[in-house]
Amino acid sequence: MSYQFGWVNEDGREQTSNGFPLVHGELCMEVAKALSARREVALSHAAAIELSHKFWQVHVDVADGNPDRNGRPSVWWTWGPAQAINAGDGMHAMARLALFKLRDLGVHSEQIAASVGVLDAAIVLLCEGEYLEISFQERPVVAIDNYLEMAERRSGALMGCASRLGVRAAQLDDSIIGDGLQAFGSHLGLVRHIVDDYALFWGLGERDQTQQGRLQSKKKTLPVVHALTHGGATTKRRIGEIYMKRILEPTDADHLSELLDEAGSRQFTLDTANRFHSKASQALIDLGLNDSGSGLKSALGELAEVPKS
Repeated sequence: MSYQFGWVNEDGREQTSNGFPLVHGELCMEVAKALSARREVALSHAAAIELSHKFWQVHVDVADGNPDRNGRPSVWWTWGPAQAINAGDGMHAMARLALFKLRDLGVHSEQIAASVGVLDAAIVLLCEGEYLEISFQERPVVAIDNYLEMAERRSGALMGCASRLGVRAAQLDDSIIGDGLQAFGSHLGLVRHIVDDYALFWGLGERDQTQQGRLQSKKKTLPVVHALTHGGATTKRRIGEIYMKRILEPTDADHLSELLDEAGSRQFTLDTANRFHSKASQALIDLGLNDSGSGLKSALGELAEVPKS
């Protein structure tokens, strides 16, 4: 578990680095800070969402066969899939325990139960998103709206949960502000997903092992979904021929990039990312949390930056 967080190496020895980015926990803390939550209470909520994200990463690496995570061997590649699943399940349990420890901070049982419910609901959405993504691999064509629904669940569920747990940490009635901040986080997560799709074909430098794994597993991406929906007959046929291969090679990804450019999928992907970025920004405006002092406006810029071209 500590290895997955980047705190130790394969031998269990402490790393000199500060570990890996804790994006979901940081977002939870920013929301909690904006709403004047107690720091100790906020930290428990942030720990819960970050443990959930890390457990999911471990399981996804096993499912996708990713040999690398954050620039070094993934947990399953180091210790095998059985131990990786074991570690991931352990982190899932620890996420809930982090919330139950709120009793030691004087938080009422009803409020703790509500926070646990928010977390569990997000995990269910996440699982549904993963189910949809896997099922899309077998479909020749996927509707763009269906793809975005999948991406919002798979990548937006935990970010939306991180925001809502920040509200829960402030122990506020979250029926209104909670909905708004959950939408903010969900849109933010969707932007990150779309930008990752974009970087798969038009990123800077060589693709890392995680990106290679996504390509080799033939998972649908927004540019591909767009091209298969709006591209010409020749473009669709050539993309279909690539995805019919048993194993995709790096040259296939380069060829795909050219075909996607021809279909206008590159600009469509950027436009879609910017559209949901604007929705996230509008959610903050509607809640009166768009001033730079809240930290959430900065978080939107840092966590969901959209490439210019």
